[in-house]
Amino acid sequence: MNAEFDDVDFEYATTIADRANRFMLQYGVPPTPENFSVWFNYAMAASPELKKTIDVLIANKRKFDSAVNHELYVTYIDPNSHRSASGGLPAQLQSVISSAKGIPQHRDLRQPHPDRGAGRSVHTV
Repeated sequence: MNAEFDDVDFEYATTIADRANRFMLQYGVPPTPENFSVWFNYAMAASPELKKTIDVLIANKRKFDSAVNHELYVTYIDPNSHRSASGGLPAQLQSVISSAKGIPQHRDLRQPHPDRGAGRSVHTV
């Protein structure tokens, strides 16, 4: 996991965990530790690239099957974990992830600037 999570207070972590669980329920994602890690990061907006990729998958009505879930985990959470035996992603999913990575990043102005304090805002879904 990311060292950034060591400084998260209990209430904030609980709020993010609840949001991650709601997302997983909404999109039919099995509540495994790996999937929870992906969706916790998504709910926390810890990785702009992960958030963009999941948003593109949702917009394209892509099902979060085991291959997609696994690829999200190894791409954004634990790149050192082993990739699937098939050697990678289906071409369509790779295209979606590649296009999501190419979307210009915009910082959420509701969040504090990283150089201006450690306070965190919690937004509901």
